[in-house]
Amino acid sequence: MKKKQLSIFDVDRTLFNGPSTEWALKSLAKGGLLKQHTATLAKLDRMNNPDGDQVPYISAVGKVLASVIGDVPIDALQRNATEAANAWRKMVFREMEQEIGEAQQRGRILVISHGPDAFIRPFAKLIRADYAIGRSPEDFTERRKPKKLVMAATACLNAGIDFAWSNPDWETTVYGDDPNDVPLLQLATAPVLVNPMTAELREYGKAEGWRILDCAGINQYGEYGYLEGRFVA
Repeated sequence: MKKKQLSIFDVDRTLFNGPSTEWALKSLAKGGLLKQHTATLAKLDRMNNPDGDQVPYISAVGKVLASVIGDVPIDALQRNATEAANAWRKMVFREMEQEIGEAQQRGRILVISHGPDAFIRPFAKLIRADYAIGRSPEDFTERRKPKKLVMAATACLNAGIDFAWSNPDWETTVYGDDPNDVPLLQLATAPVLVNPMTAELREYGKAEGWRILDCAGINQYGEYGYLEGRFVA
């Protein structure tokens, strides 16, 4: 019997070169929705160092989002997220366009990200994913980063996909770039490490025999990619 196919995609640095959390903030600010947080956002800009180690910066972005996201009316958030999704779709790596097309032919698709759920879902629809899940406003406020395995189980349940990692009827392809994706990659039938975030992760992937895909332009603006982004008003 032919096996069922599930493909799971991370977003940041995997599908396109950018931190979706920061872009969510910048797009909201450009839309005039975060005026009371101008000083906080300016401080965040001063911390940006595209040519250096961005891990502390990315962590700071999450803290800022946690402090401001609750101030944005949900209808404004959703409108802006839809516009952002269309901008993000245009920036998908050309190498990943082929991977997305092949995944669509294989079977079901999930998008799982630690970016804001409101922004991840409309973007995922544009690549014809069956379901997508990101972090909720409460996750950001309470500084929670749900485990990707838990998010995958939730996504399958909500999408009506009768998937289990232990089910031999399924084959899985997982695309990820950072240590948070490793638990999913370790269980995948076909793990694909895309633009590995650290040298240590790249070496680990090589040792495990994982496929490693480096997309053109990922390092053009420094090890952690271009952090200015393109934002919608």
